[in-house]
Amino acid sequence: MSRRFKQKTRGNASKRKRSTVFIAAEGHNRTERNYFKGFIARHKNLALRMVPDSSTDPVRMAESLGDFMEESGFSSLDGDLAFCLIDHDCNHAKDDQIRQALKIAQDRGFHIILSNPCFELWFICHFTSTPKNYASSKEVLKDIIHYLPGYGKSDEDLFIRTESHLPEAIENAKKLEKRCLESGYTLHGYGFSPSTEVYRMTELMIVVNSR
Repeated sequence: MSRRFKQKTRGNASKRKRSTVFIAAEGHNRTERNYFKGFIARHKNLALRMVPDSSTDPVRMAESLGDFMEESGFSSLDGDLAFCLIDHDCNHAKDDQIRQALKIAQDRGFHIILSNPCFELWFICHFTSTPKNYASSKEVLKDIIHYLPGYGKSDEDLFIRTESHLPEAIENAKKLEKRCLESGYTLHGYGFSPSTEVYRMTELMIVVNSR
């Protein structure tokens, strides 16, 4: 059963503190870590904490993020944000796990950010609003080099290389989501692809940074 946790405040509320962004990502999360390290470096009012867990199971990821937030003094009053980044992988078997993760997120106060097939679709959105109907994450990874030559998961300059196209990425991801909804697909379901909700977290982070 998911537990609610008490929020802690860090220091004097009258003194401006950096808001902390907590992120859980699948596996060893090199791509997500490198990208958001670059993002945070450009947004000086934010700090980054990655969940030290290499789980790929959506339910385990959600539980680990909730526990990490509690242990680390997460506070929405200080503008903290928390996101669990899940790849659907066009895998129908993940639908039930994602529903469970969404319930945990609602109970414990963080956001599920789903990409279908995978997070790397977000990079493709920086360059086009009409990507292929990918059948797997492998197809996305194979295609991404056409937009980011020399792309690799350990690339530490992912944000720098794509930063100038961030507004287009946000708009293109919204277009993909709208297209899926208009086609009658269920949000967060197997058929809701290609899509990525990373635009939601970037918009929230930009708003919190500007406060």
